Amino acid sequence: MRLLLLLVSLGWVFNYAHRMAIPPLIPMITAELGISNAEAGLLMTSLLLPYALV
Repeated sequence: MRLLLLLVSLGWVFNYAHRMAIPPLIPMITAELGISNAEAGLLMTSLLLPYALV
């Protein structure tokens, strides 16, 4: 039971870290891809919308 709790907890931590790793990279992504801030916001919306729906 403890192993299952550990695995679920680690999965949650990695999932949360993945979601929080993108916003600091937005300036580099916009510069590299040549997209506007609105398009970068759409990128973040498309990343987080499934979480909101589920």
